[in-house]
Amino acid sequence: MKASSLTLAILPVFVALLRAQAVPLTMKDLAIEEARAFDKDKNNKIEGIEAFALRAELKNNLKSHLYMFDDNSNHYLDDGEISKIPLGPPPARPGAAPKPAPAHHGKHSSNPAMHPHGA
Repeated sequence: MKASSLTLAILPVFVALLRAQAVPLTMKDLAIEEARAFDKDKNNKIEGIEAFALRAELKNNLKSHLYMFDDNSNHYLDDGEISKIPLGPPPARPGAAPKPAPAHHGKHSSNPAMHPHGA
């Protein structure tokens, strides 16, 4: 399935979800959702072949909302413009547990040699 047909298939679902939640829909929201369709590896970055496909979509689809990210209005998304597309935070790595907080022992050291009266 081509990215443009995938975008057109996802867009109505996204619009319906936003309307169901009574969230005002903006053109920027549509553009971000369209750009997310090109993030094939789901790392919240558009890079390599994904950027090539995104640029092709902007060039070939007259109904594309990707023009919202063309800061200098040259009808081309350069690497800097693509890197600024807010796709969201990087996803958490599977199996990665958060670091535990260091144990807090107050002002006293846990080293028995440091206690004046012994342990």
